[in-house]
Amino acid sequence: MSKFNRFYFSFNPYLFSIAGIFFSFAFAAFLYEVVGPVRDFLKMHSWKSMSAEILEVELAESWGDGGSVSYRTFSAYEFIVDDKAYWNNRVGNNDRFESLGQYQIHIYHRLNNAKERGLLVEGWYNPKNPSEAVMDRNLRWMQVLPLIFFCLPVMIFALMVMVASVTRKRDADIDLESSDFLFKEEWRKSGILSIEHRSQWFMWLLIMLLSAPVITCIYVAIDKLTRGVYDLEIIMALFFSISLLIALYRPLKGNIQQLRYGRVPLVLVPFPGILGRTLSGYLQFPSEIDANKHNFQFSLQQVNTYESGLGENTNLQNSVNWEAGGIGHLELVDNCSRVYFAIQIAGDLPQSIIEGYIGDWWRLKVKGGMSGAWFNRTYEVPIFSEGYEVQEADVFSSEVLVKVPLGREKLDYSEDLKKLVSIERLDTGYQIRQKILTTVPTVIQFVGGLIVSAVGLVLVFTHVPFIFAAIFAIAGLLPINSALKRTARFYQTYIGESKITCLFSWMWAKHEQKVFEKSKIVGVYMKKYTGYEGRDDRKKEYFDFYLVVDNGNKVKIISDLLGEQVANLLLKRIEDLTNLKSISELELLSLEHKRKLEV
Repeated sequence: MSKFNRFYFSFNPYLFSIAGIFFSFAFAAFLYEVVGPVRDFLKMHSWKSMSAEILEVELAESWGDGGSVSYRTFSAYEFIVDDKAYWNNRVGNNDRFESLGQYQIHIYHRLNNAKERGLLVEGWYNPKNPSEAVMDRNLRWMQVLPLIFFCLPVMIFALMVMVASVTRKRDADIDLESSDFLFKEEWRKSGILSIEHRSQWFMWLLIMLLSAPVITCIYVAIDKLTRGVYDLEIIMALFFSISLLIALYRPLKGNIQQLRYGRVPLVLVPFPGILGRTLSGYLQFPSEIDANKHNFQFSLQQVNTYESGLGENTNLQNSVNWEAGGIGHLELVDNCSRVYFAIQIAGDLPQSIIEGYIGDWWRLKVKGGMSGAWFNRTYEVPIFSEGYEVQEADVFSSEVLVKVPLGREKLDYSEDLKKLVSIERLDTGYQIRQKILTTVPTVIQFVGGLIVSAVGLVLVFTHVPFIFAAIFAIAGLLPINSALKRTARFYQTYIGESKITCLFSWMWAKHEQKVFEKSKIVGVYMKKYTGYEGRDDRKKEYFDFYLVVDNGNKVKIISDLLGEQVANLLLKRIEDLTNLKSISELELLSLEHKRKLEV
């Protein structure tokens, strides 16, 4: 095997400076707004109670550029300790102008009422230095928590960027025979950690960062609702916090799964995987798990990462070129659970890239059905061609080897296609009909929309302004509409010898029908996009099918078909049965450009 010459040090002053500015501001805000009040709160915990006479009190206002107003209470008071009078003007733990909540207004009314009635107000003083005093020593967590969740992630992110800009860690010459890892530090003979596990700390920081505005928005909304104030700010705060909570759902769910199962390394036996041979190994759980022995599904995929688009619209896309699946076998070894697997690899496929992120690579996706949080992990595995030295991290016992079922490439997707699309021979043509399928996420989306709309209808009969009820009702219709698009739309296409009839139904009622001369149809265009579906919450590939007319117009005949292999099979069936050729994206763009020139 070859060795890689790699360097240790590099410095990017521009990146370091930008990250340093962010770190400095976040660190200063953390010290002033978080450390200071918390330190004072802990110090004031030992202070003694006293009764103060309010001499002066004033509520000051400060107007912002957007019309927002902030308040701060100023006061002067006098109190007696050991027959000696002291004077102070500190009101709260963290005196400043603030717009969140009604704290400053409430404490102003409290002090002002005491002053007008000549009453004494309870306060706190430092027994070691009585000149130090405060009227309210409590720590207001709503001032601290959002800043903690905001400042800490920003500081950590900035610090990571600063470190990365100064030291660029690269491996020196590696002796592959004695080293524990191969080419990449992630590819270790002792165990490969999942992609989710390596990124969980980043996800926790992201969760903290997004939690800061969520806490603030919810606090603002609850504070105003409890005071009977109904304005546009409440609606904006609620919808903004709900949007962020939806964004937090997936990273939070993934990290909870990481906490439940911990580090679960993948050990390859032998190491690394070799094209044309069997990729085998096991998942090493840190403790005994309660799972069905046939509940672990392994999927080995050969993936190609490429850049799509031009200029500023360039983005990375993943394409799965080959896939094979297998079933895991659970064994208890030294009071820990191991899930063994074995999958046959084809020999005419590309090997793993060893540098960069664009090119061919391999991943092993594992899904385990267990009570509570499902086990979902993705591992990047090293697979190379013949000639690479095989290094074994462990050996299978003959008893275990017999029990592990061998997974192979899935070549026949006919049954999968039959579940999604019906192709029937009618007279002299073929009828292509997309079947209606109802999935768990679609049902959740529909029920959630109904609940939100129901809340809006209930609010109509309360004292809440009508605009609130209307917005809730309309907001609930959005997920309902999205769910109905998946379940209540119906595509049916009849391709005859000379004519093609395309029927589209909505809510089981005929909505649109188009008839074309078959000679006017150039071919069939298949468009791919990605989305979320299923209980594993992973991005999957969907495909729409269009008939392309000679003038460049498109007519949809199939929508949201799940799976690239199923889509390719359907495209081949349409080509073979109807003699309509497939149209590439480049050919479609050419037709559209030609039509624009003619217009």
